[in-house]
Amino acid sequence: MVLAHEDDTDDNSSAHPYWYGRIIGIFHACVKHTGPASKTSDSQQINFLWVRWFGRDLTYRSGFKTKRLPRIGFVDASDAFGFVDPREVI
Repeated sequence: MVLAHEDDTDDNSSAHPYWYGRIIGIFHACVKHTGPASKTSDSQQINFLWVRWFGRDLTYRSGFKTKRLPRIGFVDASDAFGFVDPREVI
């Protein structure tokens, strides 16, 4: 679960604050940045998570008033996978 990065300009009161996913893999990579904006020639360890995203079922009533947790399910394959910084996970 991570904080949602959506800007709902229509109605922020109904915006859901979280995105849901399952961690598939934990990765550590040694990366050396050699571009023009590089500040050092040393390699740095970068940590990241490979995540399978889930979407909320918008037809299911959930929240504090209904005393139910959100129902989640699979999303389209094109949006289903991504990478996340481990520091963003709640």
